[in-house]
Parts: sequence; C-alpha cells; structure tokens
Amino acid sequence: MHDWQRARPAGGRGRRALLGLAAVAVVGLALVLATDRGGEPLTVEELDPADDAGEPAAGEADGALAVGQWQRLPDVPLEAGAMSAAAWADGAVHVAGSAAAADRGGGLRTEVASLPLDGDGEAADRDAESDEAEWSTAATPPLGGARVTLAAGVGDDLVLLGSGQGTPPAMAALDLDERAWDTAPPPQLGGSRLGHIGEGALLLVRGRDDEPAEVQHYDAATRRWEHHDDAPVVARGSGAVETDGEIAVLGPVGAPSERVGAATLDPQGHWGEATLAPAEPGWQPDWAPHPTRGVALLGPDAQGEPQAARWHPEAGWDEPGWPDPPVTLQPGGFRVDALSEDLLLRRDGGLHGAWLLPGAFGDPQDWQPLASPPQALGREPEVVIADDRLVALGGEDVHGEPTTAAFLLDPDLDPGNER
Repeated sequence: MHDWQRARPAGGRGRRALLGLAAVAVVGLALVLATDRGGEPLTVEELDPADDAGEPAAGEADGALAVGQWQRLPDVPLEAGAMSAAAWADGAVHVAGSAAAADRGGGLRTEVASLPLDGDGEAADRDAESDEAEWSTAATPPLGGARVTLAAGVGDDLVLLGSGQGTPPAMAALDLDERAWDTAPPPQLGGSRLGHIGEGALLLVRGRDDEPAEVQHYDAATRRWEHHDDAPVVARGSGAVETDGEIAVLGPVGAPSERVGAATLDPQGHWGEATLAPAEPGWQPDWAPHPTRGVALLGPDAQGEPQAARWHPEAGWDEPGWPDPPVTLQPGGFRVDALSEDLLLRRDGGLHGAWLLPGAFGDPQDWQPLASPPQALGREPEVVIADDRLVALGGEDVHGEPTTAAFLLDPDLDPGNER
C-alpha cells in the first residue's frame, strides 16, 4: 500500500488538467479552509418556480425531459465577487474568498464559510428557535496574505493553496477532526499544472509542452510532497488521477503526441508502460474520475467527431458505447464530471445547457438535458460535486454583477416535484 492510501477519503475532488484542453494553471499554492463544524443540519429554502424559474432546459423543444431539481441554499456569507475556491469535504460545502482588507493597508484577507448537508441533500437547521439556515464561518487561514487559488478535501484535511503578486506561494491544512490549522510546504510549481485531487492525494503534473511529465503528490497523512520519476506521457495536456486507490497519469503519448494513454505508479514509485486508449489520433478529451469505477473520457477527435472511452487501473481501457452527445464538443469549451454513476457534460464553465448521461459508468442510457439553473444563480458559478449532487455558488448575474446565491441540484428529482 502506498503511503498516501492511508488517508481517509474525504469524498471531494477538485479541478484537474484537461487532455488537450486548457489545463488549470497553478501559479501558487492552495490554501486550507477552516470551518466550525458544530451544530445541527441546515434547512433548505424551497424554490418558488414562478419567481425563480430558470430558462427552459436545452432539448425540451425536442421532447427530451429535463432531469433534476434545483433547491436554494442560504446565500454565501462572503463578499460578492470574492469567492475564488470551493470544495466538498466531510459532508459539507466549503467556500473560500479573498478580498482587500482595509486594516492591512490594501492587503488581502481570506475568509471561509461552510455549509453541512445531510444524506438527502438537505441543509441542517443550525438555529432551532428561528428555524433559519446559516453558514458557519471561520478565522483567516495562515496564508500570509496570498490569494486563494484552490480548495480541496484531501484525506482528513481541508487544504487551501494561495498565491499572489509579491506574495510567496502558501499552503495551509485544516484537520477536519481536530479543527486545528497547520501550514504545509507548497509544491515546487515551476511549470506545474493541477492534475487531480483524489480520495486522499493531491496530485500535480510538472513539465512543459512535449517534455515528459513529472508527477508530484501531496500525502495528507504526512503533509509532505513527494516527487516521482518522469511519467511515460508528455506534459502538454496531461494530468494525474487517483481512482480506486491507484495513482495514474493520462495524457498524450510520444511525439507528436497524437495518441492518449494511461500509466499507473507501482508500489516502488516507478511508472508502468503507458497503454493506449481505443481512440483515433488527435483525440482531445476531458476526463471525469470516479472513486471506484475508473475514469470516463469524452472529447472530439481530429475531425471534430465525439469519441468516448473508459479506463480502470485493473481492467484497462474499454469503449463504453455511449450515444453521441447532443451538443458539439469544441476543444477547450466543455467539462465533464462524475455525478455518482452518471456523467455531467457542461459547456463554457456554466450550467446552462448542461446534459446528463445516466449510467455512464455502468449501463449507459440516453443523454438528458439538466434542469436549467434558476435566474438568481449567476453565470459561470463555482461548481462543487457533492457525491451524487451538485452545488453551484455565486457567479455573475445578467447585469454582470457578482452574486452570492447558492443552489443545490439533485439529479434524481423531477424538476416539477417538491421536497
């Protein structure tokens, strides 16, 4: 067993690099979110469809029925426009934001807020007398004034990375059991890209263009970074994932990097030979790691036609036989995420016109349009995958103004039903 497997899964995962897409540039280190985790579960405010209905979901005109129901959560108690990172960990949504602090002579103050959710997607009632749902807030994490760039649940920790002009990269970790802050050494980022935040490991890919990729991983048990040998994929468009306790890299293989492959790390810290995906050269997929079922990949080939594949460290590659997605996939213009056994496809970072493929990791069905977000939710919000649900936070409204609205989507509910 690898050292990083000793960390308890936190159930959260963060952004990952895109295969052939614009990878998330990590110019500074993340930060740890602090949170007061006491109190009762919060309650959810029901949406009034007449006042807060979204636009018709994509595909409804063709007879496809939208799936999911949006529920309004209490607004995030952070300054509008300050939210810069969010994560799901230990059964709660955690949000961090950095804003100018007048008492610091124009420096930054980072604030964090947390909202626990129960297994049914309901928030907890923190104030039994008033029956009002509330977020809990926490003290400023020890980031030295760096701006939050990433939040992640890793093992027993909630980790924050931060960076900023004139401010060295910083990393802080909150022990979710002891609720105690600690600093952690940031990774040496030179040319790094975030690969994946897995069930106990935060993974980074180093390298530029067609250089071999070097993977660094953060072990929550030791709060230390470990460097590995070059992986058998090139750095451009590659990233690392952890699935079912195994660390792997996926990305372009060899020059001119026209094929996609995957390789795993053995217990001695050496990479196995990369195996090629069953896809045509020039494939540019994004991927959605599942904690136990492997990794689902979807994207356009060199001719712009959609191709799909699945990979698991034990079973290897297979072709899932999915129906073609109902939208055109443009390189750099879409994201895929795992929602339980389903695959979520969203375009341009937003949730309008998103689609769900039920059973993508098992018995695939037909693509269905996701219920359109309520009008109160901003465009391009922070999106957090909360196990089999989705939480959307903030963004900009139709006037371009930042919002603090928060909503939860349960894809198992019909849009017209009430809870």
